[in-house]
Amino acid sequence: QLGDLLVENCKPLPMEENRILPELVQKWLEKSGAIESTPPPAVQFTQKGKLRLAPDKPWLVFNANQYVRLDNPSFIWTSKVGQGEIMQFSGIDQFSNGEGKMNVSLYGLIDVVDAKGEEINQGAAVRFLSEIVWYPWMARSKYITWKVAGEYQLEASFQYEELEVEGLFTFDKDGLPIRFEAIRYNEEKKKNIPWRVDIDGSSYSELDNVLIPTKAAVIWEYESSDFHWLDVEVSLYDSRVRL
Repeated sequence: QLGDLLVENCKPLPMEENRILPELVQKWLEKSGAIESTPPPAVQFTQKGKLRLAPDKPWLVFNANQYVRLDNPSFIWTSKVGQGEIMQFSGIDQFSNGEGKMNVSLYGLIDVVDAKGEEINQGAAVRFLSEIVWYPWMARSKYITWKVAGEYQLEASFQYEELEVEGLFTFDKDGLPIRFEAIRYNEEKKKNIPWRVDIDGSSYSELDNVLIPTKAAVIWEYESSDFHWLDVEVSLYDSRVRL
């Protein structure tokens, strides 16, 4: 199964919690239903949407599955892109034991990207931090510390293994995250670039007894202009995954 790659050599442990949480985080967790409920060791969900490989390239549809562990922070994302199009490829993006790895194969046969190393580790950790909006219990984790940055903004620091990454969450007046911003390594440009996730505040829905956003857009902030890279929609959410 999808999670088998993460379960191996990974003992399920209760999530150790950070007891010092800013008011904005507490309000978010209360609204989401994650303040009093027991954090699950793992969640999984499906995604669909569209992406493009460069600002001048056409949009391609994709479907994906994602499995995330909270007790030992990690994820694996498998996708099929361009199904029914001239170009078809599959991708695996993963983060485990503090290390990231990215693999893309054309028609599922020919490897065109096989990336790993310190930069990929950093990018994968930033992605994990940005996506805690889909597993809000993680905001309580000992691996994440918070610092007030403004009336509706919080800086989050994610520390795990040898990694430490940071990002800025912006909240709406109801206390729900609507944007995430960070510096993330870009494999195409081979350098760190401002990167953000714009969350559709109107898409918050209760899935499996937790309130999460179901739609978001991912943008690279290139020097010339913003590169709107991906639109994603989450569904089929399960927080009762058996390890």
